Formats: sequence, structure tokens, C-alpha cells
Amino acid sequence: MAVIALNPGHYPGFDPGSVGSTGLEEATVTMAVAKIAESVLRENGHSVVFISENELDIIADDANLVEADVFVSVHCNAADNVEAQGTETWCYEYSEQGYRLAQEIQRELVDALQRPNRGIRYSAGLYVLKHTFMPAALAELAFISNPEEERLLADPLCQEQAGLAIARGIEAWLNDI
Repeated sequence: MAVIALNPGHYPGFDPGSVGSTGLEEATVTMAVAKIAESVLRENGHSVVFISENELDIIADDANLVEADVFVSVHCNAADNVEAQGTETWCYEYSEQGYRLAQEIQRELVDALQRPNRGIRYSAGLYVLKHTFMPAALAELAFISNPEEERLLADPLCQEQAGLAIARGIEAWLNDI
């Protein structure tokens, strides 16, 4: 079984991340979603390291220290344009396995959340993707800045579906390597 590092983006009470118009905090959503994914992955026999930390270097160092097989960070997107919507997943641009992991997670999230597919995004600079030594992905569930998607992100059923989708995406990637 695999060692999986899960990181809920931002830190409740310290760094809320983006905040929607109703006051919904990104950190609250990502924590709920990551805990669901963690539970499912543990039930499936994996060792899950839950990295709830705000400092990017510590997040990457912790994932590397436990020699995780895979790293996934969970976030909510935000934009000045309140009409921006959809799901996207990021990977380090020089990681073929990171790209494959991002593809699996993106496919599962789009299917589960029924949001527009914004695709896979590449980054050479996102710290947690660049500085982790294992395949890594950063999932942007939906736009907390979009009132419709904020309502969706606040819904416990949506949070459950997102957590299950992330777990399925990780499992699909593990089964493919």
C-alpha cells in the first residue's frame, strides 16, 4: 500500500485562504474535503500523512521526510471576476507522473462536482509542486469567489463528493503506475 501525503490548503484560524461573499473560508472547505479523502484512503489500506500546516516549505519538507509516494494539496479557486467557474488541477510542469496524477484527480472531480472542466494547469513555480520529491498535484475544486460555486462548496454533500473524487483519482493513479 502507498504512503499518501494530503494537504488541505491554508490553515483554519490562522490563514483562511480565499473567503467567499457569504464568509465561507477556503480553509474550512479544504479541511473537510481532505479529511474525507483521508478516511477513504485509510479504509483502503493506505498510510495517509495529513499535513495541515501553513508554511509551504514545511508542507513540502514533511511530505519528503515521510517519503510519501504521492502528494495532493486541496484548494478552492478565487478570482476578481465573480463569474469565473470550474475545476482545475495543477501539476509541476517537469513531472510526467505528476501530470498523470493531476489527470486522474481532475477527471474524478469534474465528474463528481459537475463543474466546467478548466483542465490541467502546469506550473514551474508553485512551491509545494516544485519542492516535493514525489508526484504531486494541487486540486482547485471550484471558485469560492463565484456565488453559485460558493454555495456548492459550502454543501457537506459536495464536500463529501469532492473528497471521494480525490481518493478515487489517487487510487486510479496508483493502479496505473
